[in-house]
Amino acid sequence: MSEFSDTDAVRAERRLHRRVQDAVGLTLRALGESVAASPAATAPTHKVSLSGGGVAFSDSRLLEPGETLEIVLTLFPAGRAIVGEARVVLANEAPEVADGDRPTYRLLFTRLDDADRSALLAHVEELSRTRPIDDA
Repeated sequence: MSEFSDTDAVRAERRLHRRVQDAVGLTLRALGESVAASPAATAPTHKVSLSGGGVAFSDSRLLEPGETLEIVLTLFPAGRAIVGEARVVLANEAPEVADGDRPTYRLLFTRLDDADRSALLAHVEELSRTRPIDDA
């Protein structure tokens, strides 16, 4: 029996969820730090590839594959904050969001409550009507 790798998880996520390009507010913190107390972003901070299963982006911070983080995504124009946990599954392998020398990451959501997941899926669905689907 083989192990289910993070690369396999990314492939499965891509088959299950539609991905779109978006600009969001993005806050990441180590598990246990208070994310919920952080105010939602008032303007986008990152260009991302977004789906109901995860997010890919560039950032100046160094994240380690396998690391699990608390995440807050602020969706615009509504300003809706999505709060949960995500695991870093790939680093520096997301060319669709590469940004100069800034590392690129792909995170899979490991915990989102039902209301946040529903809001995220509705947001991606709405964007997919007006923007090209991201097949990367």
